[in-house]
Amino acid sequence: MTVVRSSIDIGTHSVRFLAADISATPPLALETGIDITRLGEGLDRSNSLMPSAIERTANVVKRFSDAAGKFNSVPFVFGTAALREALNGARAAEKISEVSGLNVNIISDKDEARFTYMGATIDGSVSAGDMVIDIGGGSTEFITSDGSNIVSNSVKLGSVRHFERHISSDPPHRLELEKMRDDIRREVLIGIGGRRPKRLHGVAGSVTQLAALELEMKVYDSKKINGYILKKDTIEKWISRLSELTIEDRKKLTGMVAGRESTVIAGTAILYEIVCALSFSEVIVHDYDSLWGALSVPV
Repeated sequence: MTVVRSSIDIGTHSVRFLAADISATPPLALETGIDITRLGEGLDRSNSLMPSAIERTANVVKRFSDAAGKFNSVPFVFGTAALREALNGARAAEKISEVSGLNVNIISDKDEARFTYMGATIDGSVSAGDMVIDIGGGSTEFITSDGSNIVSNSVKLGSVRHFERHISSDPPHRLELEKMRDDIRREVLIGIGGRRPKRLHGVAGSVTQLAALELEMKVYDSKKINGYILKKDTIEKWISRLSELTIEDRKKLTGMVAGRESTVIAGTAILYEIVCALSFSEVIVHDYDSLWGALSVPV
């Protein structure tokens, strides 16, 4: 018997939707969706969310709510860094609720890490002692577990945050890139917190986007993404290539998700600095993330 649950993730950069049959092992995606709404646009400078960004986000959440309705499912909706940090985050969540008809839960960084780890481990490929990283638009979670307890650090390190903070030229100037990467390195060390994991797993848009570019995906295929290994040299290659291209030229790359062409360079740099700081030669990519972990929350 099919048992459908759904979730909506309101992130700093995108809104994502999942409806899945949780009676399957692992759960089977029935419908997915993503829309780049840039809710956190300008947040790093102003500490507030823009009305236009809130409106964009609310309309997308309403659309995904309607999609869940086809499965007679009420989604669990959760907001992360942008709604947590913004001075008007609570009011923004209320506005999104008014438009969508859904309750919006602003979750803590610990709950975000818990959902992420639950999602990443859903297929049994993450082991105790491994580290899972979730590079978002406004924050990055560094998560480990000994098999019983989850340990996580959330730092203000994100693809939108660091793009807006450091990059104003198109293509980016060398000095802008150097300052951005110096900033990233400091936050990465805080996030790792002295831990020495056995393996590194990466989830969420910045990591899956890079895998899609390397695989030249014309149509996103989660089956090819899950378990794909990105080598350190490959990540470094993409930093160089993306740095040489304008935003318009990046849009033309096979595998580029519309809306990520500006921030992809910051997300890729964050991933590279994490791999370097941990002295790893690769990262294992997963499509399973917090969206999947949140399916366990009853609505």
